[in-house]
Amino acid sequence: MRSEIVEELSEITGIETGSLTADATLEGLDIDSLDLVEFKQVVEDRYDLVLERDDFKEVVTIGHALDVVEMARTRRSRV
Repeated sequence: MRSEIVEELSEITGIETGSLTADATLEGLDIDSLDLVEFKQVVEDRYDLVLERDDFKEVVTIGHALDVVEMARTRRSRV
C-alpha cells in the first residue's frame, strides 16, 4: 500500500516517485500545505480512511506522512 500512496503523492506534486523516499523532507521537495491537503483528500477517498488534520501538522518527511496513513488504516481496522 505504501508504494501506491507514494504514487498518489507523485501525481499530486509532480515529483518523481524515486525522489519520494522515506527520509526526504517535505520542505526539501517543496511540498506545501496545499499539496498535503489534496493528498489527504485523495487518500481518504481512495482508501476509505479518515485522516485527522492534526495528524499532518507535525509531518516533516515522506516516511512520516506514510506512517500517518498507516495509523489511520490501523484505527479503521480496529473499529
